Amino acid sequence: MAYKRKIGIIDGYTLTELLLILFLTMFVTKPLQKYACFPLLFAGLSLGYATFKGKTFIINNSGKKLAGMDENDHEKIKRCRAGENISNVDGIKQNGIVYKIPDGLHVSMTERGPIAHSVMGKIVYSVRGGVQNFPPDESWRPLFETKI
Repeated sequence: MAYKRKIGIIDGYTLTELLLILFLTMFVTKPLQKYACFPLLFAGLSLGYATFKGKTFIINNSGKKLAGMDENDHEKIKRCRAGENISNVDGIKQNGIVYKIPDGLHVSMTERGPIAHSVMGKIVYSVRGGVQNFPPDESWRPLFETKI
């Protein structure tokens, strides 16, 4: 189900980036070096949480409709109009192109495809997401066959 939500959200990947910046700052500051392990520990926990428990969140800024495949029930296809948001999806389809969105990633959907909100998110998307030219398995077939 699509719902409205303001931009101002933070995902686990963005939190990981902030904690890594804090770690580096503390590591190069002599009096704080002995405490630098704490932000690094929390960055690892944040990355793990985002990867395994985080919820995918998509802001549709494309000006077009899109369809999303529910994370838990691949037979369920969610619809999202321009300007709305959609969450908890495994993949999305727009303009006949299917994209895999990694777990826990927050992205803005544009006319050219998804754009992650953080540098770490961009890395995760390039490794674990992207355009799907054919269904990775049978559970993805409903999304590929959906008409928007």
